[in-house]
Parts: sequence; C-alpha cells; structure tokens
Amino acid sequence: SQSEGDKEGTEEGDEDDEADEDKKKTPKKKGILDGGLAILVARKGIEAVQESKNNPLLFTFVSKFFSLAWELDAPPPVEETLLQLLDESSLHDSPHAWDFRAQYSFRKGAHLRKQLAEEEDEVDGSKIPQQYHAGPAFEQAKQTYARAIKAIKTPHMYALAATFYTSLLHGNEEYQDLEQEVVLELEKLYSEATQDELMCEATWEGSVSFKRATGDLAAAIQQAREATSTMRSSVVLWMQRIGLHLEEWAYRQGTGNSTCSTDSAQTVAVEALSNLRWPESLPVWRQAVVTFAIGYGHESSQLVHLLLTKLLVPPGDANDREEHIAAGEEIACLLISEVLMKHGVEAMRDAYTRLLKTPTLLLKIVLHCAKLEYGCAND
Repeated sequence: SQSEGDKEGTEEGDEDDEADEDKKKTPKKKGILDGGLAILVARKGIEAVQESKNNPLLFTFVSKFFSLAWELDAPPPVEETLLQLLDESSLHDSPHAWDFRAQYSFRKGAHLRKQLAEEEDEVDGSKIPQQYHAGPAFEQAKQTYARAIKAIKTPHMYALAATFYTSLLHGNEEYQDLEQEVVLELEKLYSEATQDELMCEATWEGSVSFKRATGDLAAAIQQAREATSTMRSSVVLWMQRIGLHLEEWAYRQGTGNSTCSTDSAQTVAVEALSNLRWPESLPVWRQAVVTFAIGYGHESSQLVHLLLTKLLVPPGDANDREEHIAAGEEIACLLISEVLMKHGVEAMRDAYTRLLKTPTLLLKIVLHCAKLEYGCAND
C-alpha cells in the first residue's frame, strides 16, 4: 500500500498542477496602455485639441501620448485604434502622427514575433505575414517618412525619421540584414536636411555620431565643424566637437607620433567659449580645462585669458557678478589641480600665479593652492 509520505507528495503535486492550470486560465493583468483606457485617453485628448482650435500645449500632450504608446509596448489592436483616431482627427498631419504611422509595420512584426516566442521554442517566420517582416516593413517606413517630409518639411520631421533609422543600427539582431540600406537612407536623409537648411541640434549631433560610427573620424570632425558653424550657441555640439579632437589627439599619441599636440582641441575650446554665454557654457569650461591641462604650456595662456576676462573679472554691469566669479573660481581650481596631476608642482605654480593676477583677492583659489602646496610638501 502507498505510504502516508507518498500520498502527501502526490497530493502536493496534484495541487501544484492545478495551480499551474489556474495560472494559465487567469488572464494577465493589463497595463495602462493594454486597451480601453489608452484609447479613451487618446480620444479625449484629441477631442480637447480640436475643441480648443488646436491649442499647441494640448497638441503636444497628445503627440507625446502616442510616443508613449511605443515606449510602453502597446499591443497591435490598441495601436490600430490609435492610428484610426489620428487619421480621423486634426492631428493626422502632425510629425508624431507620421512617425507613429511609419513605424507601425515594424511594431506589429515585433509583437507577432514576441507572441510566437512565448508560444513556441523557435519562432516560425512563415507564420508572420510578409508585410511585417523586416525588409518590407523597412520599405514601408521609408516610403511613409518620405511622404511625411514632403508634407511637413520641418527640422522636427527630419529628426524623427533620423531617430528611427538610427535605432535600427544599434544592436538589434533582427535588423542586421538591413544595415547597408539603413546607412544609405541615413546618409540621404542628412544630406537632404542639410541642403534644405533644416538641420536642428538633434540631427546635427546625430549626423556627427553617425559618421563617427562608420569609422571615419576625419569626416566626423568635418561634420562637427559644419555643425558648430551653423549653430554657434549649441553647448551640445561644441562639446561633441571638442571630444572628437581629443579622441584624435589620443589616437595619434597611441600611434607614437611624438609631434602630436592638443593645439587643435585647444583652439576649438577657445572658439567655443568665445561663442557661448554663461552659465550655459559651464560644461564646456570644464571640458576645456581637461583639454588645456593635457598640453599645458602650449596654448594655455588663451584659457587663462578667457578665465580672467569672462569669469573671474566679469563686466562691471553684470547682474550675476557673484555667480560669474564663483564659477570662475571653480574652473580655476579645477585647472590648477589638473595641471598638478599631469605636469607637476612647477607647472601648477605657473598656472596659479597667472590666475591670481586679478584686481581682487580670490580667497577660494588661494586656499585651494595652499592646500595643494601643503599636500605636495608632505608627499
């Protein structure tokens, strides 16, 4: 006869099997964008935009909502309804509506593959309709973005298309076969946007990163130069350009080129700081300090001059005089520390001697130098 222990084990096993069956029967908890609520929010939002005669704030809200549907992975039935709502509303010709429409086949294909993966050990591609495979979906996206740019020739529309194409190049195995086509499409897109003078900060930054990703550092530097010439007040683009010059310097150092210097990066840093306004320029000041400290003694006088004229001794009518000086002291202390680490005590003393040539005593810099001198004396 069966022992009590065996009976208990059998009963527990049966309970586990029943629990598993219950789990299969129990529908998964739906997220916010899994169905009716998402559609209700979208419909109400669109109605509000139309009733307010296309109020720009509401318009932006609804556009962002549709972008959120992508990010939170809304299922195809919801996306189909959202597209229908868009097409029937005054938002049908908005950049986000075109973007949503262009990516639809890609999104549906991804959902179908995900669904099959949950049901089968290996995904059988033949079970997915042809139009949702990567190749046809990409062709559909290209055609839709081309129509979108023709209908809405704006920097934002170009930026949305570029963002999508770029996303296909970053580590997605499903789209590896499309890489050559995507690269050609991106090159074409950036070229058209440049010719149309519709490049914004995002597309300039993306185009530089794209050229760098293809392995052509010189082409990336040239593109970055064009970007900063076009958008001279962009902190993002100046920092990107300086970073590329520093990368070039590091590469040449690694190849054993003893004549290499950071003059190019330093020149660009000075140009950037001459074009940018404070306080937006603060991240560039920090980057410039690293640039100049690497090759201290070559063009460092330019940075010291900029520090003295732009930050440490701001214009007499500056409303934020104290903030200017505080930022200048922070940058000066950072430069002195960097020079000490890279070039030693004598170079550090040369740096702070020049930086302290101001009409007023900058106590923070003096205390910082005293602390560094004390540390050096005790090493």
